[in-house]
Amino acid sequence: MAKYLGDLNARARGLHTHLLPPSELERLARATSLPALQRELSSLGFVRSDAPSTPASLEKSIRHHAASQMRVLDRWCGERRRLALSVLFEDEDRRSIQSILRGAEQGVASEARMAGLVPTASLSERALFTLASQPTPADVVRMLLLWNHPFGPPLVEAASRAHPSLFELEVALQRAFARRASTRAREGGAQLIEYVGQVIDLMNAWSALLHFAERDPKIVELTFVEGGQWLTRPVFEKLMGVATREDVEKQLARELRTSALAHVFRPGLDEIAELENAALRAQIAWQNRSMRIEPVFEATSGADAALQIEHLAESDGAGIVLIDEPLYRDIPEEVRRGLQRSALPVVIPVPGPDWTSEASAHEYIVEILRRAIGYRVRLQ
Repeated sequence: MAKYLGDLNARARGLHTHLLPPSELERLARATSLPALQRELSSLGFVRSDAPSTPASLEKSIRHHAASQMRVLDRWCGERRRLALSVLFEDEDRRSIQSILRGAEQGVASEARMAGLVPTASLSERALFTLASQPTPADVVRMLLLWNHPFGPPLVEAASRAHPSLFELEVALQRAFARRASTRAREGGAQLIEYVGQVIDLMNAWSALLHFAERDPKIVELTFVEGGQWLTRPVFEKLMGVATREDVEKQLARELRTSALAHVFRPGLDEIAELENAALRAQIAWQNRSMRIEPVFEATSGADAALQIEHLAESDGAGIVLIDEPLYRDIPEEVRRGLQRSALPVVIPVPGPDWTSEASAHEYIVEILRRAIGYRVRLQ
C-alpha cells in the first residue's frame, strides 16, 4: 500500500517555487564572464558576494545550495516515508557514482569529477569528494563497500576483475538502482512508479543508441535493464536489430509516442548530450503538468475525505486543509464537529465560483478569521 505523501507533496510544491525559472537560467547563461556570473548568482542568493569568481568556487557554492534543498526534503520525509522517497535520493547517488566512475577511468582531476554532483544524506559532499579522489573505479567501489552504501555490493563482481570494465560497472549500477527503485516506488504511488519507469526507459534508450551497431546477439543480455514502462525486452531486442541510428531513433519515437518522453527522439538531435537535455526537459514538463492537474489528495465521498484528513492530522506540520464545500458537507456530522474543535489542521471548505452574492464571500472570510483568532469580527 502506498504511503500517504499529501503533506510532503504540498511542501515540495512550495520548495519548487525557490527553483530558478527558465528565464533566469537563460539570463545566467548569457553572462559574458565569470565575474559577471558571480554577481548574478550572488544577487540570486546562490553565492556570497565576496566569493571568488572561479569555476571551482562557483560550482561548490551551487552544490551547497542544491544539497541544502535535498536536506530539507529528506527532513520532511521523516522515518516513515523515507523508504518511498529514497528512490529520488538514490537516483541522485546513481548519477554521482556513475560520473565519478567515469572520471576515475579517464584519470581526470578530483575537482573536475565533482562537477554537477548533488550531495545527499547517504553521499555527503565530503563523501563525494572522497570518492572523486580515488585513483581507480575499483577503489571507488571499495569505498562504497566500506560505507555500507547499497550500491556497493552490486558492483563487486565487475570491480573484482583483473581489468574492471567501466561498461560492466555502469550496467551493474543501473540494474541495482532499477531493482531497488521498482520495489520502493510502490510505496510512493502512481507518480513515483511512472518516474522510475521513465528513468529505466531512458537507460535502455541510451544503450540502444550506443550499442545497436555492434550486431552482437549477446548485447541484449549484457545491457538491458528490467523495469521500464515502454521499452520492454522484446522492444529492446527489436531496437538492437535495426540498421542505422536514424532507424533506432524512429523506432524509439514510435514506441514512446504515448509517453511523457514522446518528443525526445525527434529529427535534428544528433548528439547524446542533446538527447539527454531533451529528455530532462520532457521529464520536467511532465512533472509540471502533473503538479498543475493533481490535487494534494483526492476523495470520492465525505467518508473518504475524513480518512484523508485524518492521515494529514497524523503527519508532521499539517496546518490548513482546503476542501471542496460540497465534499465537506458530505463528511459525517460527528467528524465535522471534531474537526471544528481541533486546533490542527484547520479545515476550510472552499465554495466553487458560483457565489450569488458578495455576502457569501464575506461570511467565509469571517469564519476563517473566527477559527484563527477565536472570536467573530465585522468586515467593513
